[in-house]
Amino acid sequence: MSYKKLFILSAFTFLSLQNIQAQTPQNKTTYGFYGGLNINFHSPNFTDPNRIISNNLYNVDSSTFSTNATSIGFAIGGIVNYSINDRFQLSGRLGYNGLGTKITSSSRRFTASDTVPINSEIDASLGMIEIAPLLRVKNVFAPAPLNLLGGFEFSIPFMTSYTHVDRTVSGTPSPLLDGQSSQDRISNPIASLDAAMRAAFVIGADYEIPLNKTTSLVPEITFRMPFTTVSSNTAFDSWSVPQLRVGISLTFGNDNKMKDDNIPSNLDIQMDNIGYYTPDGLFTPLNFLKVEDIAYSELYPVVPYIFFEANSNKPFTKEYQSENTTARAGAFTLNNLQPDAISINRSLIDIIGYRMNANKQAQLTITGTTDGKTENKNTTIAKERAEYVKNYLMSSYGIEENRLQVVARGLPAKPSANTVPEAEAENRRVEFSSTSRDIVAPIILKSDNQRIAYPELIEFRPKVISNKGISDWNLQISQAGKSLRTFSGHGTLTPQRWQIRPNELSNSQINVEYTLTVQDSSGVKKEAYGTIPVEYLSSTKKRSEQLADKSISKFSLVLFDFDKAELTEENARIVEEQVLPSIQYNSTVTIIGYSDDLGEANYNQKLSQKRADVIKKVLEAKIRDAKYTAKGIGENVPIFDNTSIIGRHLSRTVQIIVETPKK
Repeated sequence: MSYKKLFILSAFTFLSLQNIQAQTPQNKTTYGFYGGLNINFHSPNFTDPNRIISNNLYNVDSSTFSTNATSIGFAIGGIVNYSINDRFQLSGRLGYNGLGTKITSSSRRFTASDTVPINSEIDASLGMIEIAPLLRVKNVFAPAPLNLLGGFEFSIPFMTSYTHVDRTVSGTPSPLLDGQSSQDRISNPIASLDAAMRAAFVIGADYEIPLNKTTSLVPEITFRMPFTTVSSNTAFDSWSVPQLRVGISLTFGNDNKMKDDNIPSNLDIQMDNIGYYTPDGLFTPLNFLKVEDIAYSELYPVVPYIFFEANSNKPFTKEYQSENTTARAGAFTLNNLQPDAISINRSLIDIIGYRMNANKQAQLTITGTTDGKTENKNTTIAKERAEYVKNYLMSSYGIEENRLQVVARGLPAKPSANTVPEAEAENRRVEFSSTSRDIVAPIILKSDNQRIAYPELIEFRPKVISNKGISDWNLQISQAGKSLRTFSGHGTLTPQRWQIRPNELSNSQINVEYTLTVQDSSGVKKEAYGTIPVEYLSSTKKRSEQLADKSISKFSLVLFDFDKAELTEENARIVEEQVLPSIQYNSTVTIIGYSDDLGEANYNQKLSQKRADVIKKVLEAKIRDAKYTAKGIGENVPIFDNTSIIGRHLSRTVQIIVETPKK
């Protein structure tokens, strides 16, 4: 078979691999780029036929090129790999191969009076287009990802040229002989040294370094032994170029996943720890849950904002997708609300519609804003956001248009810092302000007898070991067959926090049960079970055991501005009207400061302490006899989900817990 036919066959093989790549599932094919340095070992052994001079009086020694030479070139191109199975892989390479060098010889010129030593030099520029069909034997020395390579390289000349220069030993051009022209001295180019197609055996190895499931970095080394010569002219047919290549490739695809699929799953799960946080922010293992019947009231703050998608006039899907506001619009009442701060604030648009109908004199200003960065102060989108909310209130709650004023602006008057994407997203919103304080007032839920759990926030810390990666997970919490809460997600399983709502646990000593279910990427599923003991203390039992009864009031003063600790006018009013009346001379008042998780943890802790100290100072000035403690714990105990925009706003808070014994 001729070399040209071999090259055509190789090219067809490479294109076939590309076609396979287009038709084969992603987990069998990778593709990418390669590059490397060539160390070219030139081994010439020929007499230059261009050195014959037509002159009857003078002669020149023939120039024999037999000195080996080494040169450095480069290689670059594309690569497609097709996995036959987990052991063998076809690899096709198409690219540029640099083989150029300079070779020299020594000769003499004889004149009538002198003999002149001459150095002859051929400067060969050898650029080739290569096709390399290879077989890759994978994981030869498992578990190390070392692979062996073997196959062929076929190359055709591309931008080749040869220059022949004669110089004296001193480095100057050789003298002219009688009857010679300058072109006898410098032959440029050598027309008869025609570049030939190249064919070579290839052997080597590579080491695969997965960067992720779809991308790998692959250093490799190959040696190429040619079975052809540089020139198609038989006068030069002893000139060959073995080659050592050191390179690296970057490949893309899902081949790493395919390799994982051939490894047995090793999935092990357990609930490593369950605990709660002390007022100092220390995680403490939980021995049991205490449930108590008490007179209880809680103030749930209202964040007067609706947040929107980037460059959109639709509310942020992640925040509001779980709230079917349209379906219940018009039939909404405050009794529908769950005793959960985030859930309450996701219902803000309905709370405002309900209250506007209850207070016919109230006027509402709806201000649309932008992030001032990616939206580039687009006040058009800001107005569309405000109009969206206005139209919802008019169509769903029948609010008269003359009671709703729309305003559009760029950044909010009190923006979150837009130096990080999370804070930037907080500025894409609609803000509410009203002539009546009641429209955006906090929600207060009271009960003379509610079941309250201690601690009210517990954290599940699962431990998962998997060689496949986690696909899905689910944590189910129940009591007496009744589902209480479900947490689920994809990928890495992080600690999960359960904020226990009033009356969520039953009035019994029945244990809380949990089931953790984890599935890895190969479909293997495992479960872990456990229980949490419950100690229930009813008001009847308190009386029979003559235990002290008490009332508890809990307040959250949210809307501390981003990175601020000053008491706003609205918060000062809540302190005056809601908090102070609940404090008696014998009350114990615990003030806990929090922050979101944006920024540095140390700074956030200090900020939360300032917030707690501000509230303590105001309360102590009014009622001195009560016992006060103030503690800032920053972001250490995230009481709300900080991946939620609403949760971050609610986290900029001070919680005030007032416990008062009943007489």
